Amino acid sequence: MNELFYYNPGNDIALAVNPAASFTPPRQAALLAHYGAPLMWWMGDTADFVLLPDAMSPDYLYQLDIWQRMVTERYGGGPVFTADCGGLSLSGVSPWGWSRYTVARLIRAGVDVRLLADIPVEIIRQLSHRHTAGLINEAILTSLGSSWGTYLFAEPAFEARSSAEVSAFISAAGASEYYIKSPWSSSGRGVASSRVMTPVQLISRCEGVIRRQGSVMIERGHDKICDFAMLFETGSCGQIRFVGMSSFFNGRDVSYNGNRVTSDSAIIADLCSYIPEKLLTDLIESLPSILTDILAGAYSGYFGIDMMVISSPSAPAGFALVPCVELNLRMTMGVVAHRLFTRLGNVSGVMKVITPADKVVPLPENAVPLVPPNDYFNIVFIPSHSSNQ
Repeated sequence: MNELFYYNPGNDIALAVNPAASFTPPRQAALLAHYGAPLMWWMGDTADFVLLPDAMSPDYLYQLDIWQRMVTERYGGGPVFTADCGGLSLSGVSPWGWSRYTVARLIRAGVDVRLLADIPVEIIRQLSHRHTAGLINEAILTSLGSSWGTYLFAEPAFEARSSAEVSAFISAAGASEYYIKSPWSSSGRGVASSRVMTPVQLISRCEGVIRRQGSVMIERGHDKICDFAMLFETGSCGQIRFVGMSSFFNGRDVSYNGNRVTSDSAIIADLCSYIPEKLLTDLIESLPSILTDILAGAYSGYFGIDMMVISSPSAPAGFALVPCVELNLRMTMGVVAHRLFTRLGNVSGVMKVITPADKVVPLPENAVPLVPPNDYFNIVFIPSHSSNQ
């Protein structure tokens, strides 16, 4: 394909501050981007490339070489690593996410500007705002509400533009749980819960978010059963296709903890313990058209719609579906997990990000390192069993 893959997990932060080339990512995001860059090796094939960081230490290059030899021997060839794209004949570029900062970084790496000239980064930024989830929910209710009624819970988030509006919402909520969300954030960052913060703390936090991003989103809390996502890809002509399912798990602070790596059928079978399979297939069939109207050809690449099964006494079986918790208009760890399942030979398991602060038992011997070892974090696949589903 001659595609260039680029891992820039701090892109949502870049969208929040809307920077150009002068943007400096926070240290944690910079470390994740630097040492996690080889993660994109799993996404491509031998005709593709993966962009490496600007500066790489000899130790990093040594570990990268050992790791690449190991995964190539076990799983076959993959993309070529490069820090300089000058002279490469590329058919396209697939970053983790698009922003002005992404475009500036790719130009600095030597990517032909003709591949970047028509990227509508400001439109992508506006579509990545959390209020887009409300538009998607409304469209889903219009399309499927008459068929599925109380199985769907698609209450829109409240967008507050002042601390007075935040205070009024908190007063009306009373003892009900609710979440405060920054308009642009990812992987649980920028999200705070009334369960762990006082109203005074939440209002203070909201004031800072409103000052930096112009507004803050407030959502009612739910009795969550599980998280999952539907994955899609938009082509260069604007057509949207369903890619697959993602089953992920978050911590109590709603931060990302990891993904299941398994077949779509296994994920759907588990979800059918709570909601009808026909509801899921109706969503899979309806969402490409709904999303085509909302995205209007502005975005090309992978993206995901996060969803949630909740306990709901008003639903026929006691469970309901929140069809769009948020739109991730970028590549996601779910996309990587979906690719891994086939890349590793249809072996099921768990993909996890492990930091030194994590209190975990030693990894099993058959754990697969998805990036070279480093002092800051590991991204690993822990297999459970083979599957031919």
